[in-house]
Amino acid sequence: LQLCEALVVHTSGNIVATSVTSYMEVGATESSVSDLSQGAWFYTPIVEELYYGVTVVGMAVNGTRLDIDCGLYNSPRSFVDSGTTALFVPQAAYDAIVAILSTKITFASSSDESLFFSGQECYLLTPAFIETLPSITVTLAGQGGTEFDLMVQPSHYLIAQSVPASAVTNPAVLIGRDCRSFGIHPPCGTIIGIAALAPSTCIFDRAGPRIGFACSTFCRF
Repeated sequence: LQLCEALVVHTSGNIVATSVTSYMEVGATESSVSDLSQGAWFYTPIVEELYYGVTVVGMAVNGTRLDIDCGLYNSPRSFVDSGTTALFVPQAAYDAIVAILSTKITFASSSDESLFFSGQECYLLTPAFIETLPSITVTLAGQGGTEFDLMVQPSHYLIAQSVPASAVTNPAVLIGRDCRSFGIHPPCGTIIGIAALAPSTCIFDRAGPRIGFACSTFCRF
C-alpha cells in the first residue's frame, strides 16, 4: 500500500490540488513492490488483528522523546488505519506537540491559533517555512525486541487544502503559499493515519501477523 499526499500547485493566485496516484496491491510482497520502496523493510507485530493493532513505544519532536508513559499511547489501543487522514495521539502527547509548535508559528490572534490546532481552519504557510518546523517521530515495537521510527515530516502532518481565489479577499496572498490544516488530533490511544503513512510503502501481512514499512520511492517528503 502506498498513499501519496496530494500535491498543491499555484496558478495565477489559485491553489489547485492535483491528483497523485496511490497504489494498493492485494497479496503484495517486498519483491512485488520493490519499485515503490527503497532501503530496508521494518516490521511491527500485529497485536490485535481486527483493527491492525500495533504497539507504540514512544513519540518524539525533533528527536527529543516526549516524557509520556508508553501505556498512554496504547490505551485503549494503537492501530494503523489507511482510511484515517490524521495522526491521532493521546491528549498528553497532543498538548506537548502543540506547545512546541505554537512557539514556531505566529498567529494573528489566540482564536486563529485555537482554530488551527483544532483542525478547523487551514493557515497560509510557505513551503520554505514548513520545512523549518520540527518533525514528529512515532516509535513502534519491532520484531525480536527491537524498535523502529516512523518519521512524520511537517509537510505531512500539515495537510494541504485546496483554496479557491474567490474564497479570500486578496487572491495574491495565495501565491507561493499552501493553506495547511493541522493533522494531529487528540484525545486517546494512537491512530496512525495517512499523515504518518504517506512517506512509506506498507505491507499489511495478516498471516505474519505484522505490518511492514519501507521508505517510499515516489511519494514526496
